[in-house]
Amino acid sequence: MKFPRVIFCCLLLAAPALQAAEEFMADAEVLQRAPTLTIEERRYLVYLYARLNQAPVAQALAEQILKDNPSDRQTLLVLASMAVERKDPEAILRIAREFLRYYPGDHQGRYFLGAGHYLAKQYAQANEVLRELKHEQFLARKYPYETDLAASAYAAGDWYRAMLSYQELLRHHALGDDLRSRVRIVLDSLYREHLPRWDFGAYGTTLKNARVWRYTGGEAQHLSDSQWVSVNYTRDQVTIEEAPSLRATREERAEAVATLSTVYDRRWETDAWIGHSGEGLLGGARVSYRFANQREVSLDYSANERALDSLTLEALDGRQYRTNFTASWLIETDLTFVVRGHWREVYVNDRKLGRGSGVDLNLDYTLWRQGPRVSIGYRGSISSFLQTLNDPSPAAPIADPAGGIGSQLGILNNLVSRRINRHGIGLLITDNLADAWLYRLTAGVDYDFELSSTSWNSALALTFLPRKSIEMTAEAGYTSSASSSNAGSSASLLNFYVRIYH
Repeated sequence: MKFPRVIFCCLLLAAPALQAAEEFMADAEVLQRAPTLTIEERRYLVYLYARLNQAPVAQALAEQILKDNPSDRQTLLVLASMAVERKDPEAILRIAREFLRYYPGDHQGRYFLGAGHYLAKQYAQANEVLRELKHEQFLARKYPYETDLAASAYAAGDWYRAMLSYQELLRHHALGDDLRSRVRIVLDSLYREHLPRWDFGAYGTTLKNARVWRYTGGEAQHLSDSQWVSVNYTRDQVTIEEAPSLRATREERAEAVATLSTVYDRRWETDAWIGHSGEGLLGGARVSYRFANQREVSLDYSANERALDSLTLEALDGRQYRTNFTASWLIETDLTFVVRGHWREVYVNDRKLGRGSGVDLNLDYTLWRQGPRVSIGYRGSISSFLQTLNDPSPAAPIADPAGGIGSQLGILNNLVSRRINRHGIGLLITDNLADAWLYRLTAGVDYDFELSSTSWNSALALTFLPRKSIEMTAEAGYTSSASSSNAGSSASLLNFYVRIYH
């Protein structure tokens, strides 16, 4: 007995309503009667059940068709689409390869092959498949899988081709407002992360009896798609006014550092740097790994880098050898946790001052993103330092000679804080003032358990973008109790920064 055609037509046209109806024909009966239909009607049934998210029935109907005709094109494509819907990379790859066995070079089959690799987190293979498909079949016409190509290139770390694809989407594809906005955001981040650039900055910190100005300049550009080189020069001016135990001092120092960054894929990245300062050679290396779901860990080691615990330590050109571990975790869409641990040895005038370790914690939550972006978070810092140097002579260059050994010893014992146990909350607000103006407002309050005191801080930064290739930022701030060994002294901050992409 044949399946009544009028029932089939009603099923096709009124499926959503029939799905919930009690009198709807049982799935088993549909499967039993399906072989009596024409091949076209059976294909439509597969399509219909797939649209209704009735995957088991659609799968069974498809298997009936493929048993009689293993190369049925429409059925294989529906099965591939269903596998994409349920994000099953193994099924997608299996069906795509089967499809391409019957239809070599077919663009839909090659697209599903790329999609399968992408969902399997095989980003390089996905990028290769989708890129070759475009070059072989769509050079002279619009590429329907441009969005997928851009995403796979970005995920594979192929930043240059990702940038070209996102530009192509904006120029030649009809995108909705939301998608167009998201593409622009990603494209702007690619520009800022990868285009060659010059950086110039001036950063000032003023305490009651001391101040430091730090001037920086540098250039960064790609050696290849996966390697990035940067050269940076820094010059400091540290001024200490005459005060009890301190002589008036003005010290200048400079250093130059070259860094090579290598991206192996979207997961592994390394940095290695080498430089020179008045205290000799310096260098270090870092390795980073990105897990799925926005989780990242990194481990780095720095040799003979500047120690910035206090302005007196900076005036003595203090140096440190440091090992640092960092882990960040996007717990959910708006909640991020970051932990940093360090171990270090500090040196003054080639004499080992001591060793220490510590941990910094941040937990940040974005309250809202519409209009001004507002984030609030916890911040904590716990560290200890064991001073092993008792000879005060390394502090002689900045000590008041009239104070003798006592002045030198007092300075030596305050170069680095023995213990820090500070916890507080911070607020961040960022938004556009106008098309070319942005602002960033920060504020926070902390309690220092070692000093038994509360401190607060605030800062306002304004960024002007006269062109997309130029960023100019000015920032002013104040903290009632400076960090590290300057704790207990208020500090004013004034920073200027310019970045030019070329």
